[in-house]
Amino acid sequence: MNMQQMEFKYVGNGFRAWGFSVIFFSALSYVCLKLTGNNLFYLLYLGVPVVANIFIKVKNKNKALSATGKMINSVWIVFGIIAVLMCIGRYFYSFHLFALISILMGIETIVTGIILNQKAIIMLGFVGVFGTIPLMIISGYEQIIIISIIFLFISVIPGLILNTNQEPSEIKKE
Repeated sequence: MNMQQMEFKYVGNGFRAWGFSVIFFSALSYVCLKLTGNNLFYLLYLGVPVVANIFIKVKNKNKALSATGKMINSVWIVFGIIAVLMCIGRYFYSFHLFALISILMGIETIVTGIILNQKAIIMLGFVGVFGTIPLMIISGYEQIIIISIIFLFISVIPGLILNTNQEPSEIKKE
């Protein structure tokens, strides 16, 4: 590869998988919580990483992971571990979990957009950051609806953008 150019390629299957999984399990949790009032239905969110990772494995079965993909996966793993720790911590301390998840995943989307040099994805990441505001104001099960809308913007739409722009963007080193 020419030293003057670096190629960044990432097709966005991870974005879509996580986004659609969060939306699906949010809808399922919301219905179950509204019908029963049993907070154990929040545990349905444990299905998100299972379904998302299965989807990613199936979609990327025959594809080699680029250096950019590895870098983005590393970022997502770090943010994912922080999110899991926050979920565990929520059982011991009272804090706005969905608001923190929203800001964390919004920042993750912004970082991914920066790595890929995709301004639209960076802007969509700010939906997650600013999505913290309604999540701090609204309480109860309605937060699940808001987090679903946020994940539509910070995960599903960026994944669709990346899938339609499968040509690698190029950044010239100065």
